[in-house]
Amino acid sequence: MRLISRKKVEAILGRLRQLEVDAAIFINSEPLIDTNIQYLSGFGGMLDGILVLTADGTHLLTTQLDYDRAQEESSVDVVSRMSPREKASRTIKPIVARSRKIGVIKNRFTIAHLAKLGIPASKLVDIDGIMRDERAIKEDKEIEALTKSARISNRGVRFLRGFLKKGVRENEVSAELDRELRTRGSERTPFDIIVTSGSRSFKVHSCPASTSKRIGRGLGLVDFGSVYRGYVTDVTVPFLAGRASAREEMLARTAVSVFGEVSGMIKPGASIDSVAKRYESLIKSNGFEVKHSLGHGIGLDTHDSPSLARGKGKLAAGMTLAIEPGVYKRGIGGCRLENDFLVTGSGACAMTKSKLIRI
Repeated sequence: MRLISRKKVEAILGRLRQLEVDAAIFINSEPLIDTNIQYLSGFGGMLDGILVLTADGTHLLTTQLDYDRAQEESSVDVVSRMSPREKASRTIKPIVARSRKIGVIKNRFTIAHLAKLGIPASKLVDIDGIMRDERAIKEDKEIEALTKSARISNRGVRFLRGFLKKGVRENEVSAELDRELRTRGSERTPFDIIVTSGSRSFKVHSCPASTSKRIGRGLGLVDFGSVYRGYVTDVTVPFLAGRASAREEMLARTAVSVFGEVSGMIKPGASIDSVAKRYESLIKSNGFEVKHSLGHGIGLDTHDSPSLARGKGKLAAGMTLAIEPGVYKRGIGGCRLENDFLVTGSGACAMTKSKLIRI
């Protein structure tokens, strides 16, 4: 079932018309999965298929594998089967035959897709910006799904407060947290749960995400997410184990204080560039290097719109954001505090409740 309204679909169609785009084509072709298909049709979990959006309606083409489920679960006008013996271009051709321009997400539309569908490259228009803009502002049912996802993540935060201790292995934390989240209703793990401790926490995105290393004295963090009806929340819980050194305390204090200041700047009309610059200024003024942006939007993708990197744009009511200031020092470790926020009409509402844990 699609969570966005018909009004939102009409808004997208209106913006396409302004570009003289008569049809938009979105493709899932494993490993490239375009979550715009789930956004527009309500149908997720399809590894291979095509969605065509026109003023006449939405047409979902699936393989035999997904056809029955698509008929039952999708919110589209037409569901068709793609035969393995029949070229997809034969099915697409009558749908887009009269189209002057065809919208695609170019960073998810490959040369192989172009050849498969038989569409002249000269007809293609990149509509990634339109879809990002529209997806950045969540509607009521999307916010309900994200709120439920955040509640599940908050159960994960509560679990960590009781489970984290010196001597437990990083991969034990990861495995037990994953079990807790799924038991509480998370549909899947949106990304590998990151558990790093000691000097290993210096690595922003470590590989592997967790190891058999036992948690000892020092800094650490657990970065995880939950999924409900396809919508993702993203949380990082920092921790300090045992007696902290002065430098470790400095890292932790900086991350927590920066989080407090920049999260207080989240409100409708705020300049993204101003908030991002303030974040960078605070990190640098405390003597640390800026390793990553302040945060990102959350939605059907872990990193959804808007980006909170320096640049143009303003925050608006209905945006859902992950705010994640982090401080890292080689040989000492890292501290990142991340929570999710809903931008409201007057400010921002914290959806998740992560805090620094001392064990």
